[in-house]
Amino acid sequence: MKKLTLLLVCGLILFSVANIGIAQDPIEVSPEHYSVLFENERVRVLEVRYQPGDVSEFHRHPENLVVAISESVATAINDDGTTLDYVFEAGDVTWRDAQEHRGSNSSDEEMHIVMVEFKDRGRE
Repeated sequence: MKKLTLLLVCGLILFSVANIGIAQDPIEVSPEHYSVLFENERVRVLEVRYQPGDVSEFHRHPENLVVAISESVATAINDDGTTLDYVFEAGDVTWRDAQEHRGSNSSDEEMHIVMVEFKDRGRE
């Protein structure tokens, strides 16, 4: 019995270590920032809200269209530590290629956007 328990614990540790750094669905890893407004077989529409200074877990997005609801500065933090800032004015519409990153709100106000993810274009 002790051997079986030890094997299960070791397997769990190996599984956990193997998944570190793998980008996941933002709904699963950062539900405090992402919620689904609509979904079908072609698109998923997300409402995204980050408070000033919030940073998400590492996650992935397929190709997507972003509509800014509020003015803000979002920072995408890549796995290698490089960053890319997105400056949003309310009403801006922006296309983004598929990407993996941590998201951060670098502004003093809430970041509020709506994101349309395209499932048949770069998703998984």
